[in-house]
Amino acid sequence: MRLKLRGALVLKEAIVSCPGGHGLSSTTLAPARERAAAEARSVRRHHHSQTPLKDKDVSLRRVAVLIGSVTPMLTAPAIAQRQGEPQAPQFDVAAVTPFRDSFAIIVQGQARGWEVHALERTATGFLYIERMSLGSANHGSAEVLLDSQLKPTRAQDSTVVSGKSFGSDVHYSGQHAIGVAWLYTDSGPRKIPIDTVLPTGAFDGRAFMGLVLTLDWHSGAQYALTMFETDQGIVTQQLTVIGEEHITIPTGSRNVFRADLRDLTDPTTTQAPVSIWVTVTRPHRLVKVGGVTGDFSTVLVAASP
Repeated sequence: MRLKLRGALVLKEAIVSCPGGHGLSSTTLAPARERAAAEARSVRRHHHSQTPLKDKDVSLRRVAVLIGSVTPMLTAPAIAQRQGEPQAPQFDVAAVTPFRDSFAIIVQGQARGWEVHALERTATGFLYIERMSLGSANHGSAEVLLDSQLKPTRAQDSTVVSGKSFGSDVHYSGQHAIGVAWLYTDSGPRKIPIDTVLPTGAFDGRAFMGLVLTLDWHSGAQYALTMFETDQGIVTQQLTVIGEEHITIPTGSRNVFRADLRDLTDPTTTQAPVSIWVTVTRPHRLVKVGGVTGDFSTVLVAASP
């Protein structure tokens, strides 16, 4: 399971020269529709000898691959919560504000690339966009069409890592996701069908960074986020709002909420959490994403409007 720090992960993959380069298994992505929802995460089948990346190689990051992070909003119904129990996310359409923000990808204290996150209104809803680049050999993009209730209708992404191309194109009808992923395997490029039914409350992970801004941010808030990732299947992460902080970034000083994102899919994982800093003022804006070691981060450098 990989948490969300796309650009830094791509750079790390390029540096360590992993066989597949993208974190995708070279084995078949069997249609999860044929299995119970609880097994849907096996859309990406893991075999130790063939999995390019392991937890120790991806101590950061989905938050998904590179631009992986699509997002449908199949909002789960509100249910009674016990004290301290993570809640199902309720994405608030009223909190959506169009934006276009630019980030620097910082690796061991040096700027190595850029990311752009944007949310636009369309005639039928919204379009979430991500672009990133770490040079001509490592770059990617993703676009997620959302309806007026933040539910996905189509998600596309295209990624190049160390000169090798990957991507996917998924159409949504309710909780049914169907499409195709293409990836580079040890035997060359191949296309793999996607045909799966998402469990209640799940959403497509590539729009995570846009949709997370519409949550109810307050100290102590906890959310259990169930996401569909085209390279991993169904994954679950917990977002916990730790509290308020004051940080300084290139665009100035900001009062922010800091939240930690942890993987719940694999209880045995040793992967460290990723931290997310979001403005206290509304509409909330993402200002920084980073790992606990500080080696990799994305930092806001320009915001519009």
